[in-house]
Amino acid sequence: MSDLVITCPACATAIPLTEQLAGPLVAEMRARFEAKAAQMEEKEARGEISSAWLRTFYASASLVAPDSQGRVALQAELRDFAGITGTVIATGRGRWVELWDAERWQQVQAAGDAELAGSRN
Repeated sequence: MSDLVITCPACATAIPLTEQLAGPLVAEMRARFEAKAAQMEEKEARGEISSAWLRTFYASASLVAPDSQGRVALQAELRDFAGITGTVIATGRGRWVELWDAERWQQVQAAGDAELAGSRN
């Protein structure tokens, strides 16, 4: 797993993704997914969401494992949904990790920077 590197989109620092770093992240994300799934099951039982909604929620999730080089393959449906066509940017958003197409990330980051600059005035 030593060849996998996450690049900070803010400062371009390369952060090696070691097993010690990735293991707890994977465990945390699994626990959060399971908690969210339990909430969605309860909402379906109360009639707040449909079975079709819940089915789509589960169908869009997949358990993945890194290959021998530490890479993870994204399903084509998820790549298409996210508009990922080439280089991927991994960024944090609070308690979540988001994957962005690099070109789209530049647009999102520029819009966020402009909004943040406007809120300072």
